[in-house]
Amino acid sequence: MANERIGFGFIGAGEIVRRRHAPGLKNIDGVEFVAVANRSRESGERAATEFGIATVYEDWRGVIADPLVDAVLVGTWPYKHSEYSLAALAAGKHVFCQARLAMDAADGRAMAEAAAGSGLTTMVCPPPHGMHAEPTIMRLVQEGVLGELRNIMVRGLAPDQIDPDTSLHWRQSAEFSGLHIGQLGILMEVTGRWFDYPIRVQARQATHVAERSLPDGSGMARVERPDAVSVLGELANGGQFNLVLSGVSGGGGATTVEAFGTEGSLRFTLDTGAETGTLLLATAPDWAPAEVEIDPAEAGGWRVEEEFIQAIREGRSGNPSWEESVRYMQFVEAVDIAARTGQVVALKDV
Repeated sequence: MANERIGFGFIGAGEIVRRRHAPGLKNIDGVEFVAVANRSRESGERAATEFGIATVYEDWRGVIADPLVDAVLVGTWPYKHSEYSLAALAAGKHVFCQARLAMDAADGRAMAEAAAGSGLTTMVCPPPHGMHAEPTIMRLVQEGVLGELRNIMVRGLAPDQIDPDTSLHWRQSAEFSGLHIGQLGILMEVTGRWFDYPIRVQARQATHVAERSLPDGSGMARVERPDAVSVLGELANGGQFNLVLSGVSGGGGATTVEAFGTEGSLRFTLDTGAETGTLLLATAPDWAPAEVEIDPAEAGGWRVEEEFIQAIREGRSGNPSWEESVRYMQFVEAVDIAARTGQVVALKDV
């Protein structure tokens, strides 16, 4: 039914939930905000007041057990995604999980396997990167404009952590973020969806600032996830994959995703905010790059919450699915293993 009532429970109500998900869901007919549990009772009360959520629980289990909750939004850091999502599925609730999917590949596979046998709707939040141009990029690729793919290059250099006095970010803690390194999984998810995933990788990583102050000023903590990583990979057709990512590089310019083929090449440069950007296409024989104008009728955009609700009402998995997201978890873990061991690691073996 188009306007079937769906009661929502929130486990975690941080920045993206308050800025994106809650307002997006609020605008959809039939969605009712039933319950919330946040890191503290006080923060849960603030979220409830802000968005008109009926009940505040001190324990996340209360949200899942609430009989009026049909769907659970897990809005925590990755370290709790699997635990909360699996518990919600076991209780018969649909689950929307904030990205990144899980802590490692095994964690993600456990989620995907549980979802596959549940008969419930599950979905993970996609990154906004390139959403505006994505339908155009994918159409050009499907039309064969690039020919046979020879090289994929991804470049993300930022100065966010270049100052050694910058406090520790939760993404630099293995306890909270698992095997993720900055935007590694985000950029691979986007690149893999547009073009392809490498089948095997080798990698190098570096941590230039070993310790940072804790955000609450209580002391120092070890930086557990690298500041920078470089990845060299092989595509299924023998083409090459190259990625360089750093949070300690000033003046690096905008993040870019490029694909080079025998007949054409695409270069997407992300704007600030990531959803929009500049798309250049060069084709044989002159290879002169020209900007691709995005047709408003084809342009994509943020419709994440609408997609999840529509998937529930249609009785299907949301897009992106947990199963699809396991692919970037395999990539992230393969990069971690390759960087630590010096070995070439096949994604299928992770």
